[in-house]
Amino acid sequence: MGNPDAARRGAGGAVAMLLATAAIWGSTFLVQKDGAAHVGPFAFTCLRGFLGAAFLRVVLWARGALGVPPPHAGDPAARRAAVVGGVACGAALCLASALQQLGVADTTPGTCAFLTGTYVLLVPLCGLFVGRRPGAAVWCGAAICALGLFFVCVDPNADSMRIGRGEAFTLACAAGFTLHILLAERYSPRADVIVMCAVQLLSSAVFALPFLALRSEAAMLSPESLRAAAPALLWAGVMSSGVAYTMQVAAQGRLSSPVASLIMSLEAVFALLFQYVFMPDAVQTPRQLLGCALVFAAVVGVQISSCSRN
Repeated sequence: MGNPDAARRGAGGAVAMLLATAAIWGSTFLVQKDGAAHVGPFAFTCLRGFLGAAFLRVVLWARGALGVPPPHAGDPAARRAAVVGGVACGAALCLASALQQLGVADTTPGTCAFLTGTYVLLVPLCGLFVGRRPGAAVWCGAAICALGLFFVCVDPNADSMRIGRGEAFTLACAAGFTLHILLAERYSPRADVIVMCAVQLLSSAVFALPFLALRSEAAMLSPESLRAAAPALLWAGVMSSGVAYTMQVAAQGRLSSPVASLIMSLEAVFALLFQYVFMPDAVQTPRQLLGCALVFAAVVGVQISSCSRN
């Protein structure tokens, strides 16, 4: 039998790593907002992907230098899963990340974070297409989330009650992350996850490259804009895509997926807290805060329901 004290310490360390991951991801919405002022969404996605892939290449080199055996070593099926899954996930990640950049440029980091988190509801709802009917908790969560989205996205004082441009792009980005999660769920159990992530980030960067020829992208791309965006790109590429993902992979080996998802959903709360500290001019209205609270309650409620079934 295993040592229960060691297991508890391992679980405690995993929770701490996931809390740090959520904090890094929450803070990244602020640097994305800053980066959107200097470079286009596809340029940011492209450079962020290259930086993250380079960091994970260093991680893989260090793993080899330390003599740590990779999972599924020598298994050609695992190698194929890492490459095929990485490319497929990279395409979805490129789409979702670019849409998120477009969204955060026209809304606040806190709002963008909460709307992005709706993928937690979209993933089980997508089960309808593969014969997996969501439970009552998911339907209830979807209804609460829809009410929250109305409060966040729709301005009752506007001439026409419609969703803003930034909110629309962010909701589309949540759909992109839903596809990414479903693809990762399919391929990651059979692959070396760090290799798959490195391929994913590299693929995301490559898929974004052709879009740099767009007039809107080229107009913002210059040595001066790259220097101005460098701090945001380094944080998003190395810390968010590289360090945080590595911690997530390490932690999820010690915790169930529902518990891990619940902790990681706190990224929206961290984003709002960081926004209050570093961007006081971007504070939401009471109506939007109520909407954020409803969205977060729906997300956490679905995750707790999932935890109770596991």
